[in-house]
Amino acid sequence: MNNSIGQKKKNWFLDKVCPMLLYFLNLLFIVSLFLIFLLSPVSYLRIANKDNQELFSKKNVSEFQITHIHSVAKSLVKDFYEIHDYSSIIQNRMEYHDYGAGLPTAIDNGNFQIINETMVLSDLNYEFNEIRIMVGRYSDQKIVFTDEIITLSEIADPGQLLILKPGMTFKVF
Repeated sequence: MNNSIGQKKKNWFLDKVCPMLLYFLNLLFIVSLFLIFLLSPVSYLRIANKDNQELFSKKNVSEFQITHIHSVAKSLVKDFYEIHDYSSIIQNRMEYHDYGAGLPTAIDNGNFQIINETMVLSDLNYEFNEIRIMVGRYSDQKIVFTDEIITLSEIADPGQLLILKPGMTFKVF
């Protein structure tokens, strides 16, 4: 629209309000994405004693191993776990090198193989709400994450009961 001398009339709404509204909407969008990222749920694994005192916790855990030296075979045993739906732990696989008391040689619902002199039980799918471990004096029990190894005897005394429990938290907490 032109005024009486042929100049275009400035539209106050388009010139003042629209740029501020676009700036605000862009800022709101960026802040929303940032909050969604920070407040997105992640799984964690908590290790506590029998009195529910937290001794260790690790965020953003989806898989871990529990390793120990078998009391009879005196060789390393590895149990592989994953956290499922923030509320349960599923044992998927077990690996060991020697036969010993309590170590399986076959299983009905699993897959037993010998691979490179290692006995592997896979597809176990044993589900637990929590895992209770008594810290041993000579078993060298460890929890192995992709980027960290926790030796249980360093966070608790031999004979102490530890409870491993999964959960959900947020990236910022």
